[in-house]
Amino acid sequence: MLRIGRIPFLNLMPIFYYLQRCCQDRYSFISGVPSEVNDYLRKGIIDISPSSSIEYLRGRHSYRIVPGHSISSFGAVKSIYLFTKKPIEALEGELILYTYKSEASTALLRIVCDRFYGLACIYRESRQPLKDGLESASGYLLIGDEAMVEFKNNRHYHAYDLGELWYEKTGLPFVFALWIANANVDDEAIKDVKADLDSARQWAEGQYRTLARESGLAKTLGEDFIVKYWESLSYGFEEPHMKGLELFDKYLNESGLL
Repeated sequence: MLRIGRIPFLNLMPIFYYLQRCCQDRYSFISGVPSEVNDYLRKGIIDISPSSSIEYLRGRHSYRIVPGHSISSFGAVKSIYLFTKKPIEALEGELILYTYKSEASTALLRIVCDRFYGLACIYRESRQPLKDGLESASGYLLIGDEAMVEFKNNRHYHAYDLGELWYEKTGLPFVFALWIANANVDDEAIKDVKADLDSARQWAEGQYRTLARESGLAKTLGEDFIVKYWESLSYGFEEPHMKGLELFDKYLNESGLL
């Protein structure tokens, strides 16, 4: 039985809803936020997961891509936000916090600030809530459900969608996560997982409204918001995604972030 890393964020709810109900005889699931799931995959605690794109790029010789699947955005991703007390252009030399949950988005944050805006900022990991963090820092990067809830309720801070900023500057999608397997997972298993992910994605696209109603965030975010969020994400992995990933890899290498 393959061990699959499960990220309990809204972005992957449709996929895991299907997998956990239709494929439970083939897979066991181990949950964690993106940074934790990356670590589990690296240590061999799990076999396959939707892991951060930077995890793949750092260990590409140890991993195999499950073809055709990612978590990406062509523009606004709506769940990766840099919240700031002043406009982003005014953050030179300022302290920016980033959530411990993220890896790819943290690297993207540095690329956006350093390369796109020419800012030399100070970066520090944090586990604080947004309001507490911004008492001592000028910016705070949040991801996932937490970021969406804060954005929905935001009345006090500037909010920058990193997927949108990347797309504006590059014209390419940003690949936040790939489905990857450890190198010892065989070809047949990769094919089977791909087939199940194909089925999950096809099924989920016709169930967004029902799934949104069952989501734990339905009351907080609203069903319409959740449906539009899922519809705006790109779950495929084709040539434009590969070009976006290659450019991210190039920027990471040039910035010394790998």
